[in-house]
Amino acid sequence: MKVCSLPLSLRRIHLKANAVACALFVPTGLITVMLGPVLPALSVRWSLNDTQSGYLIAAQFLGSLLGTVFSGFALSKIGFRWTMISGVWLMGLGAAALGAYHYWWGLAAVSCYGIGIGLTVPAANLLVAMTSSEGRSSVLNLLNFFWGAGAVSCPFLLAAHQRGEQIGLFIAALLGLLGLLVLALLFVPIRASESASPSTASAGFQLRYFGSAYVLEFGAMFFFYVGSETALGA
Repeated sequence: MKVCSLPLSLRRIHLKANAVACALFVPTGLITVMLGPVLPALSVRWSLNDTQSGYLIAAQFLGSLLGTVFSGFALSKIGFRWTMISGVWLMGLGAAALGAYHYWWGLAAVSCYGIGIGLTVPAANLLVAMTSSEGRSSVLNLLNFFWGAGAVSCPFLLAAHQRGEQIGLFIAALLGLLGLLVLALLFVPIRASESASPSTASAGFQLRYFGSAYVLEFGAMFFFYVGSETALGA
């Protein structure tokens, strides 16, 4: 009986971890695209020209790039739980500071939540991949569906709050949701997943892999795909 119950208990642990990761991807997708809908209001508040507005977008995705590069090191040192908690905390801090009354604070805010996104997305994807021995591609597709749900709903949610001039209420609700997710990450049993955390040797930023034809091909594909999506979406 013990041999049969162990896989079932592990399956339940993995299911809970995956459920939290999916829930986390809703506000992550929302925060990723949030700058676009609020940019007109920020431009008016700070009297920005097009170039200055573009710097905000560049700051967010530069922060996301730095967070992604650092995520491998963070996973090897502090594991999935604390990497994702750090990402959520940075996203919340950046979102809370976005309404600052100075342009330079705005740049710092979008950079901050960009780094949080860069930490959270790879960690959650890798967690789900490592805890889903069966149907891994389906679970990863489901995870990214929740990201898309957050991203698609963001403009509509913001539009409803902008009509009532209640952006502060929207940010407060978002921070409350992030706070609940931090609590879930603190208490959800993902220790079994953390034992499979990538080592420094495998998860680090290893330059020797950059000579691989597959890395170059996929790198080029994502460079043009994400660049086009971001440019057109912004």
